[in-house]
Amino acid sequence: MKHTVAVLAVSVSALFAATSASAAPIYLTNSADSSLSGSTLLDFNAEALGSFNSRAFGSNVTLSTSGTALNVESIYAGSYAATGNYIANGSGGNSFDLVFTNAVSAFGFNWGAADMSWTMNLLDSSNTLISSLFVAAQTDPYAAFIGANGNGQLIKTVQMVQASYDYILLDDLQFVQGSGTAVPEPASVALLGLSLAGLAALRRRKYA
Repeated sequence: MKHTVAVLAVSVSALFAATSASAAPIYLTNSADSSLSGSTLLDFNAEALGSFNSRAFGSNVTLSTSGTALNVESIYAGSYAATGNYIANGSGGNSFDLVFTNAVSAFGFNWGAADMSWTMNLLDSSNTLISSLFVAAQTDPYAAFIGANGNGQLIKTVQMVQASYDYILLDDLQFVQGSGTAVPEPASVALLGLSLAGLAALRRRKYA
């Protein structure tokens, strides 16, 4: 009896750990990464030029900053990973957010002209920090692709953080809406409930 209870207890613990634990997001550096297969592309080329503090792009994503305004520009099109119109932070600006209308399983974008290192904070739909990823300072030609695969966790907000001013360009945003595994699946929850019920029944029999 004690052995059976112990085995069930270990099984319940393992099941609970498997359903509640989440793997760490994966930093992306390649626009052709398999996690971005079937992604939606936002290239900003149809967007009107101008500055903004918060602006929705289509029905998919909102870019915002609490500091100096961001800009839709085209001055450096063809350089620094910009293919046409792109997003840039204004003089003296720094951190900004990308908020997806629907949480995504993976995203990425062209990133250019970054002389300094940045931090990429990933938050879920409850505004809880999932992970903080290091984005290295660039060297010539100051062009790269960066992003993240949630690795089973859904990403609602991306915070690009830099304490000092560093002019950057962001273009060709890709993202994939998908389902994550941070919340236990119904079948797993049911199995957990059955295991707990079994433990309770064994306990009652022991003391009957």
